[in-house]
Amino acid sequence: MPIQSSQVFQAADAADLRKSLALAAQWFIESGDFHRLFEIRKIEARLDLGLPPLPGGNDAEGAIRERLDQKLLAACRETAALWVSAGNLPAAWPYLEPIEDRAWVRELIRQVPIDPDSLDSVVEYALHRGGDPEYGYRLVLNHFGTCNAITVFDSISPYFGRPIREVLAAQLVSHFFGEWANNWGLDWKGDQSSERQSIELVMQNLHVAGSSDLQLGVAPCVDATHLHSVTRIGRIVREPIVLQKLLVLCRYGATLGDAFQYPGRPPFQNYFADSAVYYQALLGIKIEQDIDHFHRKLAASVGSEDELEVREILFDWLVRIGRTASACDLVIDYAKDNFGELGIAPELFVTLRGDRESLDRLYQHYRDRGDVLGGLLSKVAGMQSGQAGA
Repeated sequence: MPIQSSQVFQAADAADLRKSLALAAQWFIESGDFHRLFEIRKIEARLDLGLPPLPGGNDAEGAIRERLDQKLLAACRETAALWVSAGNLPAAWPYLEPIEDRAWVRELIRQVPIDPDSLDSVVEYALHRGGDPEYGYRLVLNHFGTCNAITVFDSISPYFGRPIREVLAAQLVSHFFGEWANNWGLDWKGDQSSERQSIELVMQNLHVAGSSDLQLGVAPCVDATHLHSVTRIGRIVREPIVLQKLLVLCRYGATLGDAFQYPGRPPFQNYFADSAVYYQALLGIKIEQDIDHFHRKLAASVGSEDELEVREILFDWLVRIGRTASACDLVIDYAKDNFGELGIAPELFVTLRGDRESLDRLYQHYRDRGDVLGGLLSKVAGMQSGQAGA
């Protein structure tokens, strides 16, 4: 039988605080008023620890404070779960934010049924508020399409670290590759068991730019601007199977007619052809030839407004293909002190942390320039590398 409000007041009239609180909690659960339920749980938590029902002064410190915080977090979990079960993720969010168990938060968010009424709010709290970016971005891809997903990725990138951006970029690439493959005539299902074999088949059919079966000069089978954007966003991806997809897309893009060869920023002026060189080296293909290719691009950029961007792009690329000494040269040979400010290259000293020789070279470089911070950071990173190897 449902709780009646009169039962709560009867217990309160009898000064039975515990009973009145328990009845009130049940009343708020049954009425769906979970915000007020949380207020009841706060009082109960204090009573459980022998504290006054309402806070005042510094009545909860040290170990008591820690135990109280744990009880309050448990109340947050309960309240959030109830709001999600009611299909109200925005109401649940204030209770989800303090919870450190992000796996539990992600699991709870994914329990919200997706329908036209809930879709926008789930995307908002999963992706834009960071509750479950991978899931939120998948919803964008599946429900709003590639064009919107590209725009969203570019808008949210400054707010996420590289690991999350890598995951989202890989999702975008795989989604778009599936569209391309199906439009190109493949029965592409994207299941992992056949994915590698299918990509190898595509690579064989696409091995020569200019092949007659590509029908060059006609409209591409996907939006060429999307092809350009996806292969740009994919540069941070590390997963080999996704890099293979990017290489296929770039090789395809290189076969398109002049009307679809949009110029890129250095070092990708010949956009699709240069991007194919970038990706094939990451897959271990023609590395020495590819390094020479981009060294010529770098030499052409020296002294221009594009030089820093080119150096940061190539620093990241060289580190990823195992050429940290050459990456270090990009810093040492640079005439200015603002390397890294564009945020394209990963954090310099963390990236080179395992390369003691390169860090010693950097230390001498910064010492010669009188750069105190750079010198100390390279010295600390070098010392840490020595300790790790000891």
